[in-house]
Amino acid sequence: MDGTFLTALRTACMGAVGAKYLALKECESIGLIGSGEQAKMHLTAIKHVHPEIRACRVSSRTSENSRAFISMMQERFPDMEFIDCGNNYEKAAYGADIIVTAVSCQAPLLKASDVKAGAYYCHVGGWEDEYAVPLKADKIVCDSWEAVKHRTQTLSRLYKAGKLKDTDIYADLADIVDGTKPSRESAEEFIYFNSVGLAFIDVAMAKSFYDRVIAEGLGIDWDMKTSRII
Repeated sequence: MDGTFLTALRTACMGAVGAKYLALKECESIGLIGSGEQAKMHLTAIKHVHPEIRACRVSSRTSENSRAFISMMQERFPDMEFIDCGNNYEKAAYGADIIVTAVSCQAPLLKASDVKAGAYYCHVGGWEDEYAVPLKADKIVCDSWEAVKHRTQTLSRLYKAGKLKDTDIYADLADIVDGTKPSRESAEEFIYFNSVGLAFIDVAMAKSFYDRVIAEGLGIDWDMKTSRII
């Protein structure tokens, strides 16, 4: 079973669940900073829960990367308009209903001034936004704050610097899904979602994939005791 694919899909699905509960009910646009596999996965998953999205602005380190992204995703979503923003991250994010940063670098690419009221921001990796972004948020939601605080992400850095407290975190995503905490309460709320990635969700997804494969009569029987890895 391809664990790389499962992890990529899990990460995007967490962002999409966040978008389902925390983004505006009707979203017109999504801005992507990054054009790699996670950007592709996130657009695919978020478009599934918000099929009304009609515009995607994408930026990347090189225009070649963003053009390759657009060429692939246009075939998948012919109902969407794709705008190549080159390496202009401000142009990609400014005014978007949903913003996703999916990059491998560690730099404050997203600026608070580019985030509009009512936006949903999905923070995927490590340090991708300036400190002013979460400090501007009306609500900060994590997949698991206890896991996030020990990492090196933007929220973690703020926490370790004493600029963010436990009480500043509104909820974990599970608290939103099960109704313990209200989700979006206003069209003006800017909601910041931090997805650190939780291993038990990878395991749960792998089990669901396995069950589906068995039910469909697919897969290959493999006796690990007698198999050799060369």
